[in-house]
Amino acid sequence: MSNQKTCNLLKVLTIVLGFVQIGLVFVVQKLGTIVTIIFTLLGLTNGPMLGLFTLGMLVPKANQTGVIAGTVASIVSVAVVIYGGLYKKPDPILPMSTEGCLHNFTSPLNPSNFEEPNDLPLIFRISFMYYATIGISIVYLVGWPVSLLTGGNTITDQRLLAPCMRRKNEEVPEAINSERIDLLPDKSD
Repeated sequence: MSNQKTCNLLKVLTIVLGFVQIGLVFVVQKLGTIVTIIFTLLGLTNGPMLGLFTLGMLVPKANQTGVIAGTVASIVSVAVVIYGGLYKKPDPILPMSTEGCLHNFTSPLNPSNFEEPNDLPLIFRISFMYYATIGISIVYLVGWPVSLLTGGNTITDQRLLAPCMRRKNEEVPEAINSERIDLLPDKSD
Protein backbone atom coordinates (compact mmCIF):
# COMPACT_ATOMS: atom_id res chain seq x y z
CA MET A 1 0.00 0.00 0.00
CA SER A 2 1.08 3.51 -0.62
CA ASN A 3 1.60 6.00 2.18
CA GLN A 4 -1.60 7.85 1.28
CA LYS A 5 -3.71 4.65 1.37
CA THR A 6 -2.13 3.62 4.68
CA CYS A 7 -2.82 7.06 6.15
CA ASN A 8 -6.46 6.97 5.01
CA LEU A 9 -6.92 3.43 6.37
CA LEU A 10 -5.53 4.45 9.76
CA LYS A 11 -7.85 7.48 9.87
CA VAL A 12 -10.89 5.31 9.12
CA LEU A 13 -9.81 2.72 11.72
CA THR A 14 -9.39 5.47 14.31
CA ILE A 15 -12.91 6.78 13.65
CA VAL A 16 -14.45 3.29 13.73
CA LEU A 17 -12.66 2.33 16.95
CA GLY A 18 -13.70 5.65 18.49
CA PHE A 19 -17.36 4.89 17.79
CA VAL A 20 -16.93 1.37 19.15
CA GLN A 21 -15.45 2.74 22.38
CA ILE A 22 -18.25 5.28 22.72
CA GLY A 23 -20.77 2.47 22.21
CA LEU A 24 -19.08 0.31 24.82
CA VAL A 25 -19.53 3.06 27.41
CA PHE A 26 -23.26 2.33 27.42
CA VAL A 27 -22.58 -1.36 28.03
CA VAL A 28 -19.95 -0.77 30.71
CA GLN A 29 -22.16 1.61 32.69
CA LYS A 30 -24.68 -1.21 33.13
CA LEU A 31 -22.03 -3.69 34.31
CA GLY A 32 -21.03 -1.83 37.46
CA THR A 33 -17.63 -1.85 39.08
CA ILE A 34 -14.37 -2.92 37.50
CA VAL A 35 -14.32 -6.10 39.60
CA THR A 36 -17.74 -7.05 38.25
CA ILE A 37 -16.62 -6.38 34.69
CA ILE A 38 -13.44 -8.44 35.09
CA PHE A 39 -15.20 -11.42 36.69
CA THR A 40 -17.94 -11.27 34.05
CA LEU A 41 -15.50 -11.35 31.14
CA LEU A 42 -13.33 -14.00 32.78
CA GLY A 43 -16.41 -16.10 33.49
CA LEU A 44 -17.41 -15.88 29.85
CA THR A 45 -14.07 -17.22 28.64
CA ASN A 46 -12.41 -19.15 31.46
CA GLY A 47 -15.37 -21.37 32.33
CA PRO A 48 -15.70 -22.85 28.83
CA MET A 49 -11.92 -23.09 28.50
CA LEU A 50 -11.54 -25.04 31.75
CA GLY A 51 -14.50 -27.22 30.78
CA LEU A 52 -12.92 -27.93 27.38
CA PHE A 53 -9.59 -28.87 28.97
CA THR A 54 -10.99 -31.09 31.70
CA LEU A 55 -13.53 -32.78 29.43
CA GLY A 56 -10.68 -33.99 27.23
CA MET A 57 -8.66 -35.07 30.25
CA LEU A 58 -11.36 -36.77 32.30
CA VAL A 59 -13.74 -38.26 29.73
CA PRO A 60 -12.10 -40.94 27.56
CA LYS A 61 -14.98 -40.95 25.06
CA ALA A 62 -14.85 -37.17 24.45
CA ASN A 63 -14.16 -36.34 20.83
CA GLN A 64 -13.57 -33.17 18.83
CA THR A 65 -17.20 -32.74 17.79
CA GLY A 66 -18.48 -33.01 21.34
CA VAL A 67 -15.87 -30.68 22.79
CA ILE A 68 -16.49 -28.02 20.15
CA ALA A 69 -20.27 -28.30 20.56
CA GLY A 70 -19.99 -28.06 24.35
CA THR A 71 -17.66 -25.08 24.22
CA VAL A 72 -19.78 -23.15 21.72
CA ALA A 73 -22.97 -23.92 23.66
CA SER A 74 -21.26 -22.81 26.87
CA ILE A 75 -20.01 -19.50 25.47
CA VAL A 76 -23.40 -18.71 23.92
CA SER A 77 -25.31 -19.65 27.08
CA VAL A 78 -23.11 -17.63 29.41
CA ALA A 79 -23.24 -14.68 26.99
CA VAL A 80 -27.05 -14.81 27.05
CA VAL A 81 -27.05 -14.90 30.87
CA ILE A 82 -24.65 -11.94 30.96
CA TYR A 83 -26.70 -9.97 28.44
CA GLY A 84 -29.93 -10.63 30.33
CA GLY A 85 -28.25 -9.67 33.59
CA LEU A 86 -27.40 -6.22 32.20
CA TYR A 87 -31.00 -5.18 32.78
CA LYS A 88 -31.29 -6.14 36.43
CA LYS A 89 -31.98 -3.27 38.74
CA PRO A 90 -29.28 -2.42 41.25
CA ASP A 91 -30.07 -3.27 44.82
CA PRO A 92 -31.23 -0.21 46.75
CA ILE A 93 -28.98 1.25 49.41
CA LEU A 94 -30.45 0.13 52.68
CA PRO A 95 -30.92 2.49 55.61
CA MET A 96 -28.77 1.97 58.67
CA SER A 97 -31.59 2.50 61.19
CA THR A 98 -34.22 -0.03 62.23
CA GLU A 99 -37.00 2.55 62.23
CA GLY A 100 -39.95 1.30 60.20
CA CYS A 101 -38.43 -2.16 59.90
CA LEU A 102 -41.02 -4.71 58.77
CA HIS A 103 -39.19 -7.66 60.23
CA ASN A 104 -39.47 -8.64 63.85
CA PHE A 105 -36.81 -11.26 64.46
CA THR A 106 -38.50 -12.49 67.62
CA SER A 107 -41.56 -13.65 65.67
CA PRO A 108 -41.73 -16.27 62.89
CA LEU A 109 -40.89 -15.02 59.41
CA ASN A 110 -43.79 -14.02 57.22
CA PRO A 111 -43.01 -14.36 53.49
CA SER A 112 -45.46 -11.57 52.64
CA ASN A 113 -43.08 -9.06 54.24
CA PHE A 114 -40.37 -9.73 51.67
CA GLU A 115 -40.34 -7.82 48.41
CA GLU A 116 -38.86 -9.17 45.20
CA PRO A 117 -36.27 -6.56 44.12
CA ASN A 118 -36.15 -7.58 40.43
CA ASP A 119 -38.75 -8.75 37.99
CA LEU A 120 -36.21 -10.54 35.77
CA PRO A 121 -36.26 -14.32 35.43
CA LEU A 122 -34.11 -16.12 37.98
CA ILE A 123 -31.45 -17.14 35.43
CA PHE A 124 -30.60 -13.47 34.79
CA ARG A 125 -30.30 -12.67 38.51
CA ILE A 126 -27.42 -15.11 39.04
CA SER A 127 -24.31 -13.54 40.52
CA PHE A 128 -21.40 -12.87 38.17
CA MET A 129 -19.27 -15.07 40.43
CA TYR A 130 -21.08 -18.17 39.07
CA TYR A 131 -20.56 -17.51 35.34
CA ALA A 132 -17.43 -19.70 35.12
CA THR A 133 -19.16 -22.55 36.98
CA ILE A 134 -22.12 -22.35 34.61
CA GLY A 135 -19.70 -22.41 31.66
CA ILE A 136 -17.91 -25.53 32.89
CA SER A 137 -21.21 -27.31 33.58
CA ILE A 138 -22.62 -26.58 30.13
CA VAL A 139 -19.45 -27.86 28.42
CA TYR A 140 -19.96 -31.19 30.19
CA LEU A 141 -23.76 -31.29 29.78
CA VAL A 142 -23.51 -30.73 26.02
CA GLY A 143 -20.05 -32.06 25.13
CA TRP A 144 -20.29 -35.50 26.72
CA PRO A 145 -23.62 -36.55 25.13
CA VAL A 146 -22.63 -35.11 21.75
CA SER A 147 -19.38 -37.08 21.91
CA LEU A 148 -21.28 -40.28 22.65
CA LEU A 149 -23.83 -39.62 19.90
CA THR A 150 -21.11 -38.97 17.32
CA GLY A 151 -19.24 -42.21 17.96
CA GLY A 152 -17.06 -41.34 20.91
CA ASN A 153 -13.30 -41.66 20.87
CA THR A 154 -10.72 -44.37 21.34
CA ILE A 155 -7.70 -43.38 23.39
CA THR A 156 -4.57 -45.16 22.19
CA ASP A 157 -2.16 -43.37 24.51
CA GLN A 158 -3.36 -43.50 28.11
CA ARG A 159 -0.93 -40.72 29.06
CA LEU A 160 -3.36 -38.25 27.46
CA LEU A 161 -5.83 -38.87 30.27
CA ALA A 162 -5.63 -37.79 33.89
CA PRO A 163 -3.89 -40.43 36.04
CA CYS A 164 -7.14 -41.29 37.82
CA MET A 165 -8.83 -42.08 34.46
CA ARG A 166 -6.14 -44.34 32.98
CA ARG A 167 -6.79 -48.04 32.61
CA LYS A 168 -4.37 -50.05 34.67
CA ASN A 169 -4.38 -53.18 32.50
CA GLU A 170 -3.51 -51.47 29.19
CA GLU A 171 0.06 -51.08 28.05
CA VAL A 172 1.40 -47.55 28.00
CA PRO A 173 3.50 -46.92 24.87
CA GLU A 174 7.25 -46.58 25.25
CA ALA A 175 8.52 -43.15 26.16
CA ILE A 176 9.92 -40.97 23.41
CA ASN A 177 13.33 -42.12 22.29
CA SER A 178 15.82 -40.23 24.40
CA GLU A 179 18.55 -39.92 21.79
CA ARG A 180 20.55 -36.76 22.10
CA ILE A 181 20.02 -34.31 19.30
CA ASP A 182 22.74 -31.74 18.78
CA LEU A 183 21.34 -28.48 17.56
CA LEU A 184 24.70 -26.84 17.09
CA PRO A 185 27.19 -28.34 14.65
CA ASP A 186 30.34 -29.84 16.10
CA LYS A 187 33.27 -27.43 15.67
CA SER A 188 36.10 -29.94 15.78
CA ASP A 189 37.64 -28.63 12.55
